Amino acid sequence: MKNILCSWIGDNDLKSFQEDKLQPGPIFSLLSSGFVADVGQVLLLGTRQHRKVKEEFTEFLKEHFKKEFLLFIYDFEDPTDFHLIYEAVRKTTDSVESKSDEGITWSFYISPGTSHMAAVWLLLGKTIYNARILQAFYDKENEEQRVGEVDIPFSIDAEYIPRKIVENRDIALLEKWSVIPEFVEIRQDSSVMKKLLNKAYQVAVHDVPVFIFGETGTGKELLAQAIFKASQRRQKPMEVFNCSAVNKELIHARLFGWSRGAWTGAQGEDEGLFVNNDSGTVFLDELGELDLATQASLLRVLETGEVQRVGDGKTKKVDIRIIAATNRNIPDMVASGTFREDLWHRLCVAYLEIPPLRERGNDIRLLAQAFIDDINLKFSQDDDHYVTKKLSVSAIQALQSHSWPGNVRELFHVLQRACLWGSDEILENRHIKEYLVFGPNKESHAFTMPGNLESYLNKIRKEYCTEAYEKCHGNKSQAAEMLGYRNSQTFTNHMNKEA
Repeated sequence: MKNILCSWIGDNDLKSFQEDKLQPGPIFSLLSSGFVADVGQVLLLGTRQHRKVKEEFTEFLKEHFKKEFLLFIYDFEDPTDFHLIYEAVRKTTDSVESKSDEGITWSFYISPGTSHMAAVWLLLGKTIYNARILQAFYDKENEEQRVGEVDIPFSIDAEYIPRKIVENRDIALLEKWSVIPEFVEIRQDSSVMKKLLNKAYQVAVHDVPVFIFGETGTGKELLAQAIFKASQRRQKPMEVFNCSAVNKELIHARLFGWSRGAWTGAQGEDEGLFVNNDSGTVFLDELGELDLATQASLLRVLETGEVQRVGDGKTKKVDIRIIAATNRNIPDMVASGTFREDLWHRLCVAYLEIPPLRERGNDIRLLAQAFIDDINLKFSQDDDHYVTKKLSVSAIQALQSHSWPGNVRELFHVLQRACLWGSDEILENRHIKEYLVFGPNKESHAFTMPGNLESYLNKIRKEYCTEAYEKCHGNKSQAAEMLGYRNSQTFTNHMNKEA
């Protein structure tokens, strides 16, 4: 077992080192104490300010202590930015873990640096890393700097925090989880997506199967990648397997392996996807394409961890986390007998449904602007004469009025076409309409006679209320005013009323 100490380099450490004070700084005091006698490696983290002094300070420590010192400098200025601090800590620990062949016992020193840095050490130390937390304090009686282990009188663990938050319905606190780096790539600003990502983060830290449902183009693989990166298996690979992209006769062999001569024309042999990725994660996209025989073998993997190779029937044990996704209605397939009910329940330990883009309110505007920025950067790098594009108000209105049957993928491709072929700097309504493949219309609601007029009107009211609610970021008073309601109570009644 390897014992590693982590600490930010604080201002007091540098001052003490530069001014050659009799009173040593926090890091020197800790290394001189008996608390870290078993530590063999020390990871020092620092921001880019005073880089040279931090390098000299590290060399100074190497001269005084028989330990291995590694310095990690990160390029950010704000030492109170939780996101940047968290990202730096995770990069440091992940880098060391990936190179170590043995287990690691962590010690986090929370005294040097800002209170924000201390908070990140504390949260990570008592959740993901189960680390020993150390701190410095000034002994007034003896007038000297001392160190000690922090005694935390309550439990913080990765299961407790999200569960309590959800039980309390504390959405404001829940939203703080969405700044975790693994989920930042999923751009969103709607309450429906925030709730989804909060559930996904809760699932990520627990080693259970995950089932993701969503229409084509909603970003199922992106969500799977985020779950994987935030999981305990993040140091191992995640293999993506599209069940619809492989010949149905070969899917079983690709997943579970085959021996020589397993079938006429079989070339060589292979252990299969699950054995080759033992201890890792497998993402099975388009799961609904699997035949019943393959489903039975997959169920065996989930229940017993056993994989049986095609041809010789050899059985091997594997430790695999499975994340599956599809745009097909599995319950309907279960009812029709084309999908095993026992496999469905076994996979559905954690069920996540990604909402279609048309139900994500202001996310359309947010994604559109982000995509435009990405496209402009890419095209300007490829072509010196490319004209950088901007979205007008009318263009955004056109985007928000479309039903987006192809979801996020369609939105990106529409904007890509508009930027590629449009010569104007400002993209207007007409440009968007020109490059929409399916036409710029919202989902239609056909009312036929005879029919329930009140139910029809309630459905339309509810859709507009929900959209206004999303655009106003959950402020019911503003949403009510936007739609012309006299008060928020009437607005709430219409939004919650069933059609």
